Amino acid sequence: GHAKHKDAVRNVSFDVKRGEIVCIAGIDGNGQSELIYALSGLAPAKSGSIELNGENITSTSIRKRNDLGMSHIP
Repeated sequence: GHAKHKDAVRNVSFDVKRGEIVCIAGIDGNGQSELIYALSGLAPAKSGSIELNGENITSTSIRKRNDLGMSHIP
């Protein structure tokens, strides 16, 4: 299920510029799934914020994130 581990991702911050592709990898259970769920909108972020082109999308639907240009390739 989603968000198996409470607070699996803490103190993470990064900026992605136009044209960049970010790959998130790790050993299963190390928090990468929870990070992707929060970034893509599959699960709510418990804290912090997610911005896309200066717009706060932390509580935005998956469809809206896609409309704004966010893509997720599993």
